[in-house]
Amino acid sequence: MANITLRAITYQYSFKCLFSVLFLTVSCFCTTKAQEEYTKVPKAITAESLGITSKVKSIYKIEYSISTAERTLDDTTHWVDTLLNKNIETTSYFNKLGYLSMKTLDSFDEKGKIEQSRTTRYYHNKDRQILALSHYIDHRFKDSIRVEYDHRHKDRVEELTYYDKKGDVVRYVEFFYRNDRIFNVKLRNPDRSLQNFIRYEYFDNGMLREKEVKGSTMQYMYSVKYEYDSIGDGNIQMNRYDYVGLYKCKQMIGKVFNSDGQMLEKTVTDSTKHVIDYRTLTYNDKGLLATEQVFAGESSSDKEYTYEFDDKGYWRTVKVSDKGTPVSKTHRVIEYRTNEEE
Repeated sequence: MANITLRAITYQYSFKCLFSVLFLTVSCFCTTKAQEEYTKVPKAITAESLGITSKVKSIYKIEYSISTAERTLDDTTHWVDTLLNKNIETTSYFNKLGYLSMKTLDSFDEKGKIEQSRTTRYYHNKDRQILALSHYIDHRFKDSIRVEYDHRHKDRVEELTYYDKKGDVVRYVEFFYRNDRIFNVKLRNPDRSLQNFIRYEYFDNGMLREKEVKGSTMQYMYSVKYEYDSIGDGNIQMNRYDYVGLYKCKQMIGKVFNSDGQMLEKTVTDSTKHVIDYRTLTYNDKGLLATEQVFAGESSSDKEYTYEFDDKGYWRTVKVSDKGTPVSKTHRVIEYRTNEEE
């Protein structure tokens, strides 16, 4: 594996590609968020996939939350200080071919000290596909994933193998295809015994219609069903229904996308069809999020996003205000490759 041992390795999109984005988003087969990650097929990430078409060496980003503190000066003048509280700091490194090779993420506590440092390393094969990923926490090796492709169809992931920090296998994930679509996924234990079985069904146009999850003895666990509808102006309504029983719907998540694949509206209802979350979004002429209005239960927010741009036209600062009050600020520095470095 290109000098790597298994123990050492340890939106902008159009509606035409909405299915692939949707599938990656909902490809879960267990009940916890951690387990939902297991069937996500790792994809090679480029700066272009992040909306940056220029040659890039690295992208540094730091996110702050904004708070205020009141104080009274000696002359009894009342003063309000605006405080920037460091939340998350990330750096993404790209190789000369333009692919993401490493990403670091540091999270901070209220005093600005690092709470946790996480690193992901990405390894690629000669076809520029993800070959493996390795994860580190606080600079210590945590686990890794190996990706195997079908030798007859090199664009198809055939199996994912998960390893722990000792290099031992903790699970396998197998993918089975029909008509160029994944129709079955099997999650297996280290001894290859079945843990979960997932069945997918599609509409004639290729959009996902249903996902059914079964346990190790093929007992029904839960299912997710989808509906799509064109609602004019090129917009598409997508509803997702989560069932905890054959006929008991736990929640519905409805989303409206425009022809560019941007989400314009989201509605979440519970088992009684009571709306627990509703939000609307708008975008600026660069396709960046401009406003987001949220109504969730008794709480609400009305956020506005403003941007500053670098010399190449990519955003370098985004400021977020909620009902006119600043709440966060993100600064980004893109290091571009020179002609000599290409």
